[in-house]
Amino acid sequence: TVTLDSGTTLTYEKLLLATGSHAKPLDVPGAQRAGVFLLRHLEDSLAIRQAMQQSRRVVIIGAGYIGMEVGADARTRGLEVTIVEPQGQVWSKFASEKFGKFLQTYYERHGVQFVLNEQVTTIEGDGETGPARTVVTSGGRRLPADFVVAGVGAALNLDLPKAAGLDVDDKNGVRVNEFLQTSDPNIWAAGDIAFVRDIALDKEWHAEHHLNAKWQGQAVGKIMAGGSEPYNQVAYFFSDELDIHMVLRGDPQGGKRSLFAGDVEGAEFVELYHNDAGRLTMGIAVSHEEPKLDAISDTLERLIRAKINLTGRETEIEALGFDLNALG
Repeated sequence: TVTLDSGTTLTYEKLLLATGSHAKPLDVPGAQRAGVFLLRHLEDSLAIRQAMQQSRRVVIIGAGYIGMEVGADARTRGLEVTIVEPQGQVWSKFASEKFGKFLQTYYERHGVQFVLNEQVTTIEGDGETGPARTVVTSGGRRLPADFVVAGVGAALNLDLPKAAGLDVDDKNGVRVNEFLQTSDPNIWAAGDIAFVRDIALDKEWHAEHHLNAKWQGQAVGKIMAGGSEPYNQVAYFFSDELDIHMVLRGDPQGGKRSLFAGDVEGAEFVELYHNDAGRLTMGIAVSHEEPKLDAISDTLERLIRAKINLTGRETEIEALGFDLNALG
């Protein structure tokens, strides 16, 4: 049975949990002031857009997907943008140092300022309860802001699966097999909370991205209706930054060693990541022309599934540019 907060009880034979995740709050004094935004729901997006239309300066906390995308949009609208990141590079959780430097430099050319290796310690405003006006960092900087956007990560919504007694990993979510089935054979899980046995990448992990949720939703619907095909997709992430587009295929934690093909300075390149054994685990493609990325995305998926080895192929890869088909 499932009991709703109204007291109504529903019975089921099969149950799908897709409780998703929520934006982590910013845990510093002043984070509750007006003008400090998280971005998770449509209402958040509309409020941030309204703030952009009424403001001149914004401070972004976090240089991950959310922070970089909001920063790019704000700069495109003509705002003064400062991005604060506690790590030493942007996209530090999954991109190489060289890629992080490329992206930072590209933003700086468009007028965005970065404060790296510093934490936000306080958000000050008008009086004790007035709107945000200044972001204070661990390095003693005082950054003026008309509003603030915090992109400091997401937390999985696991209270319900824990209460149901399922096998849950606090960090990675509800453990499921390749059919998205939990430790209870009558319950499945999909989306952000699914700690899945990934066939294509040969690992257990969870992915927080809407395409992952869409693909798993389609797969688990067929499975719960009697289908016999397991979930088998190569993870896909994308981002639009200023006037460039990016596609990421594969395992974002697959390895920090990488090889570049194409023109990094001109923002037309592919970066191939491999593990210690040389196996291709992930690729990031960057271009000004979005249609070019469709073909390279398909090629990256094929090469990752083929488990090609990049050992000793540095010179060959550097000369390829976007044409990776010769790799295998």
